[in-house]
Amino acid sequence: MTAKKHWMVHALAPCRQITIDAGAGRALLQGGASLLPSGVTGVAGDFKKGEPVLVLLQQGRQTLPIAKGITRYGARDLTKIKGKKSAEITGILGYIGAEVIHRDDLVLIHE
Repeated sequence: MTAKKHWMVHALAPCRQITIDAGAGRALLQGGASLLPSGVTGVAGDFKKGEPVLVLLQQGRQTLPIAKGITRYGARDLTKIKGKKSAEITGILGYIGAEVIHRDDLVLIHE
């Protein structure tokens, strides 16, 4: 684990949350992927780009915390693009979008 990811696990105490679907959960847990807007199903709390968030995996009625990360979108913009394909982001937000959380800014807390 890199020093940055160690810091993220132990020092970050995010109170904002992003909920993801099963497909995004598999991509993060098994594939080491970045989190894309298409896998986001919910946004909780008010946060800005660059702030820490807790990533929750939706499992039926329950959610399981699986990761912490630094988001590339604020809550307002993420709410607009959640569930959308990356190619749709520019049309919705008016600027070229990227991952919600790049894999270099994401650390798994449940495997």
